[in-house]
Amino acid sequence: MQAGRSPFLDVPFVPDEDYTAFLADHLEFLHSLHFSLYTSYGLDGRHSFDCHEVGHLCQLLSLLPGPGKYVLCNNRFLHPALYSDKKFLADLVSRLQTLLAEGCLQGLVFNDYYFLQALGDFSPETATCLEAVPGVNSLLQSYTKIHNRLLHIEATPFRLPTRIVLDRSLNRSPDLLLNLVQECRQAWPDLHLELLANEGCILHCPFKLTHDAHIGLANTGLVGEQNFRLNSMLGCIRFLRDQPARIFQSPFIRPEDSAYYLGLVDVLKLCGRTLGPSFLQPVIEAYCQGRQQGNLLQLFDTTEWLARTLYVDNSRIPEGFREHLSRCGQNCATCSYCRELLVKTGRDLPLEIPDFRE
Repeated sequence: MQAGRSPFLDVPFVPDEDYTAFLADHLEFLHSLHFSLYTSYGLDGRHSFDCHEVGHLCQLLSLLPGPGKYVLCNNRFLHPALYSDKKFLADLVSRLQTLLAEGCLQGLVFNDYYFLQALGDFSPETATCLEAVPGVNSLLQSYTKIHNRLLHIEATPFRLPTRIVLDRSLNRSPDLLLNLVQECRQAWPDLHLELLANEGCILHCPFKLTHDAHIGLANTGLVGEQNFRLNSMLGCIRFLRDQPARIFQSPFIRPEDSAYYLGLVDVLKLCGRTLGPSFLQPVIEAYCQGRQQGNLLQLFDTTEWLARTLYVDNSRIPEGFREHLSRCGQNCATCSYCRELLVKTGRDLPLEIPDFRE
């Protein structure tokens, strides 16, 4: 990190003692933390986790003073009955109030405006203590859309956000990103702007909204979780398995390129909470240091499956990689850059069978 730079990472928090200690050793880099409530209600925009008592979350979060703390209520939608379920809303408010009382909560991340309105109506006194932060899957790619979303938040009891995550597609559109950043700085000079760095998803992913809806549907309990199977048969896994060189078009931000983006925005958001501390710690370390030695695919939340069979040597990615991909016309029929880059940097890994005996 450059001397004098403010904390610049928004990272996942998971309730693990060793991981908490790791984050405590890296507080100088941490702008904010985002975390699940670990309830059975499926509030998180990922598949349901094991449950944890809110007191356990407070105990560990209190060891991390400084970074803002944001709970994830970012599922695409809830079971419709929950919007008016007083028992559900009362339990949620109780958990939020406990976190607030312990100084372990600044706001919530959401994607569902029905949910935000329902929670604000049920407990306006809680809402007035919390920022409402649109999740990255709100796809905030224009000034008009951001302005509209803030107006809707302003119509609820919630506080306006102090930070927003811009759409990941802007990572590969420097002119659009610069223009949007300038518009936001002029309209909301105190608003911190973030970019998602390490998702590793397809650029302008055509499966994204349906994928999120499938997760939301699974979290209602009405259907089983089938996303990996569907993605393998019909979606992004099949796409990248057939055309692995397309991974370079993904709008990720390499640690080596982070200084460029931090010249425009304030924060880089890292994802991967469902993969746990063994994934998160080396990823966070790489962005703190501004470099990664190893398999590029091991930085990305969505390519854990691909990283087991393909090694892409990050140290062999050329210096002009970001600039070249930012100018990409997406005409793969006449351009061989990504295919040639995969030949230069990639190699197949031998098949390993995981040991599930433990």
